Amino acid sequence: MKAALDVGRALFGVALAALGFLNFVSAEGVLGLEPVPLWVPARGALAFLSGAILVAAGLTLVSGRATRPGAMVLAGLLTLWVAFLQLPPVISAPYNGGLWTTTFETLALACGAWVLAGEPAAVARVARLTFGASLFVFATLHVVHHEYVSFVIPNWIPFHSFWTYATAVAFAAAGVAIVSGIRGRLGATLLGAMFGSWVLLVHVPRVVGAPTLRAEWTSLFICLAMCGAAWIVAGRTPATEGAA
Repeated sequence: MKAALDVGRALFGVALAALGFLNFVSAEGVLGLEPVPLWVPARGALAFLSGAILVAAGLTLVSGRATRPGAMVLAGLLTLWVAFLQLPPVISAPYNGGLWTTTFETLALACGAWVLAGEPAAVARVARLTFGASLFVFATLHVVHHEYVSFVIPNWIPFHSFWTYATAVAFAAAGVAIVSGIRGRLGATLLGAMFGSWVLLVHVPRVVGAPTLRAEWTSLFICLAMCGAAWIVAGRTPATEGAA
């Protein structure tokens, strides 16, 4: 599965570097993933700092040189976002589906980075399992907020409700495979393919239709990063069936 790992690493690096570049363009943190409170001083400077880290670390992954240090830097940064920027809002507003989505997107990306770093080994293993567990949250959100999910599916695709629930099932199935280790590689590989299809079918057309909207570019690169993270997990999942 070296090919999946290499492709996943490159896509993950490109996507996070692109998100960092958007910080420079907007002088704001990554939409959704980096919700710095308004009361924090020097928010623009923090956005430039995190942008520089994302670009530098992301490019190390793309180059294939110093991959482990770059991955550990990204893992640390994303983990800090989860702990200090994502968890407080979702705890204060537990019924807000949007907050759950961004929290677990950030967590899943952090896990992808820890898995790519590969050390400490115990942390990488927990990260792989946590990545799989996060998929159950996405599955639940697709069911609970099925009307919104159906709305964002392009109009030219028929049977919106079917695809909404089918996606929830796909998330749950991939989660079971990754957490249990039974067909874990296959589950993570297909998960990455699903995210990749969304990049092409959903997000690229939306960016083309609204090329000046930062939110659309951000959504595209987050989806691309999730695709890369899934293939990283596939490449680092043990081949032995039943292994966790």
